[in-house]
Amino acid sequence: MMGKDYIKIGIMNGRLSPPVDNHIQSFPVNSWRNEFQRAYDCGFDSIEWVFDLNPNPIYKMTELRKLDLFQKNMTSK
Repeated sequence: MMGKDYIKIGIMNGRLSPPVDNHIQSFPVNSWRNEFQRAYDCGFDSIEWVFDLNPNPIYKMTELRKLDLFQKNMTSK
């Protein structure tokens, strides 16, 4: 951490995964979990979530809870 002048930088969901059906602006259905670790390893502070019609864990409350726990686990490293 670089003190009070630290600038947080994030990345859009899907940018650290292969395109889905050749669309770069799509939720990475098969690799979204891996993006948390990749973003962390690259030094990103956040991921902007893509919401589209592809299967997405935020559609279901149970999956949303899992996502919340997953995110908390990643930020505690």
